[in-house]
Amino acid sequence: MSRLLRPLVAAAALFGAAAPLPAQRADSALLAAYRWRNIGPDRGGRSIAVSGVKGRPREAYFGATGGGLWKTTDGGTTWFPVTDGQLQTASVGAVAVSESNPDVVFIGMG
Repeated sequence: MSRLLRPLVAAAALFGAAAPLPAQRADSALLAAYRWRNIGPDRGGRSIAVSGVKGRPREAYFGATGGGLWKTTDGGTTWFPVTDGQLQTASVGAVAVSESNPDVVFIGMG
C-alpha cells in the first residue's frame, strides 16, 4: 500500500468503513504509531495562505488572518513571527517564496 493511501485507510477505519483488507492489517503497526500533534504557533485565529520553500524542505511560511506572516525552519515544530511591527494591517492573505532567491518572500494583504 502506498504511503499516501495509509492515512486514508486509517480515516476510513475511524468512520466505520468495511473490515480492513490483509494489506491494511499489515500496516496496523505503522498506523498505531501515529500520534496527534499540534504544529504551528500557539495562537488563535486561522491561516489562509501557506508556502513551502523550494530546496529547503523544513522551511515554510504561513499568513494568518489576524497575525501577520510566520516562518518555520524545523518542519513546523516551532514558528516565529516575521512581520511583527512592520505592517499596518495584520491579515496576510497570500504568500509566495521566490524560486530564484528563497530569501525573498512576497505577501498579499487582505
